[in-house]
Amino acid sequence: MFGNKGFNRTIVELKLLTELARRIVFRLQSNHSGIEII
Repeated sequence: MFGNKGFNRTIVELKLLTELARRIVFRLQSNHSGIEII
């Protein structure tokens, strides 16, 4: 829409990194219960 694919790609990468970090934190928090979500 803005014609700036580099910016849009950065947004997508940030979303992916946020989701990945969220899963890692969740896995660390529930590690004692043996629950792993990937």
